[in-house]
Amino acid sequence: MERRICHSGGAEGADVYFAQYALQNQCDVVHYSYKTSFHSHSFKHELTAEEFNEGAAQLQKISNQLKRFHYKPYVNLLARNYFQIKKSKQVFAVGFLEKDESGSLCRVKGGTGWTIQMAINAEREIYVFDQKNEEWFKWNNQLKRFVVCELPKITTQHFAGIGTRKINLFGIQAIEALFENSFK
Repeated sequence: MERRICHSGGAEGADVYFAQYALQNQCDVVHYSYKTSFHSHSFKHELTAEEFNEGAAQLQKISNQLKRFHYKPYVNLLARNYFQIKKSKQVFAVGFLEKDESGSLCRVKGGTGWTIQMAINAEREIYVFDQKNEEWFKWNNQLKRFVVCELPKITTQHFAGIGTRKINLFGIQAIEALFENSFK
């Protein structure tokens, strides 16, 4: 198999830790970015206007699905997140799961939730480490919710490593354990 590639956004928090552990385990890293001088990693992929528009076109649908309608100030970030999912077969995230009206864990809080919804729509294999429950969950497409799972493994060449900027010690340890389980 060719070298594995971790697709991410390069944001503070989980994205940085995914990149760090990916590099330590001989994976390549691609950080998608809109046009900005604030993001200057050597593995930055700056979206073209065409790519940006492709990502932005997804946002209205996601907004309706999540019932989150105040997203215009975040279009740059959310449009770039689409490419993390488009290029990946597996998605690993660290964040906070939220319950819906029925009490099912079916959404992820914040910007990570938008990206996870994109992954659900694209029928990707999705794992979320919930920092509140300190457990890994896998998206079950039949049940339309997250279910507790064992420590996952990176098994595809292209995977996304994403998550909250508010990563805690348990989230960092979960990323480390994911890479150890996958590559040791």
